Amino acid sequence: MSGRLKFDKVETFHLKTRDGGFTVPLGLSEQEGICVLSSVGGRFDDAADSVEVWVSEGVWVISLNCGGSETEITAKATVFRYED
Repeated sequence: MSGRLKFDKVETFHLKTRDGGFTVPLGLSEQEGICVLSSVGGRFDDAADSVEVWVSEGVWVISLNCGGSETEITAKATVFRYED
């Protein structure tokens, strides 16, 4: 693992509030690079509405949760891989 990063890809995930919530692996281990939350959209008018990016069991994931409002929450995570 080197200290240099290269841009890899952008993933966009959409969730409607009536779907509740979900967590999706971003296909990158913490040894391969980093992920950042680069965009969030929606009204966030319920205390349970949230978007997070974190490492779970060594793999970067994104989580979208909707508490029951009638709006859609969207998020974009940017993946940066360490150069070989």
